[in-house]
Parts: sequence; C-alpha cells; structure tokens
Amino acid sequence: MKTTSRCIPLGIFLMILLSCATTSTDVKSTWTAPDYSGTITKVLIIGVSHSRTNQIIYENYFADILKKHGVESVQSHTFFSSTVMPDKKAIAEAVKKSGADTILLSQLIDSKVVNIYVPQEVNPAYDDLNYYYSHSWEYFSTPGYNLTEREVVMQTNLFHAEDQKLFWTATSDTTTMGTSSDIIKSFVKAIVKRMHKEGLIR
Repeated sequence: MKTTSRCIPLGIFLMILLSCATTSTDVKSTWTAPDYSGTITKVLIIGVSHSRTNQIIYENYFADILKKHGVESVQSHTFFSSTVMPDKKAIAEAVKKSGADTILLSQLIDSKVVNIYVPQEVNPAYDDLNYYYSHSWEYFSTPGYNLTEREVVMQTNLFHAEDQKLFWTATSDTTTMGTSSDIIKSFVKAIVKRMHKEGLIR
C-alpha cells in the first residue's frame, strides 16, 4: 500500500469547527396545572441572572421570539435596575403598570463543564481513477482532539399575573461549546417551540 502524509482537508477541519460551536436544548419535562385554560396575550419576562448583560439579551430575545407568535412582552429590566430577583410586591406593581396577564420567569438550576475526547478517525482518500482499479487506498487521518462542553439546566415557570399562581413549568437541558448568547438563543427557541406545541401560544 502506498502511504503519504496528508494534511486534514479543509472541509473536515471546518466540520470540526462547526461541531464545536453546536448548541442544543432539550426540554426534559413539562407540567401544566389541571385547571388551566386560557390564552397568553401579554407576558412580563423575568430572567434571573447574575449578569445584567445576559439578563437583557435573554429578555429581549424572548420578547422577539414571542412576538412572532402574536404575544406582546414586557421585559423586567425596564422596571428593575438590579439583577436581584424582585419580590412579589415589586412584580405585582410591574404587572399593574405593564398590563401583562402572564409572568414568565426562568432561572438556572444547575451548570457543569464536561470534558470530551473525540478519538482519531482514519478515512480513505483517492488521488485518481487508477486507485480505484488497483484497490490501493491512500488514507488521511483526522487526529483526536479534546472538547469542553458546558451543560446548563434551566427551569421556566409561567404564572397567572393576577394571583401569581403557577400554571406551567418546564425543565430544559442546554449543551454547548459556544457563548452565553448561543445558550440563550437555543434555550429560548426550544421553550417557545414547546409552549406552542402545548397550546399555550399560537
């Protein structure tokens, strides 16, 4: 067998880079109050985060996605200047001013970093037609590499604005090698998709 050294083809290299940037969210479970009925029309979005920047990105992005489903939104950062979770009285005041009928509150309940080793791959490469006839394959290898994944578990709760009673909750798991913004976008899309699927929004 003829052997020569090869560089990793650009396409394979780009595939590795793209796989590293993948972010996915899986909604693990949901619960709906047995007596719930109605339609969500306007939501007060509350993102609980130590980072003011992430809170704003989260609330604004959630509002943008909900708008596509005909739901109006008001972001809590327009009422509260701190990332500290507001108390029930402050939330009730924000509800009164905003006219929201629903409170959406999301918070981080677990986060961990996982190191993953992706083993080496060896793949056949063909230089020209003669290699097909002679059955002499030349191989290139994609070396093994280490990846660091971040797993984030979130809980999202929906409350009736009038009495602040819980009527829907979802637990989701987001896995990423990307940025906080990647996590937020993946998470929000998955939650809104599930809300639509379960008939909470159109």
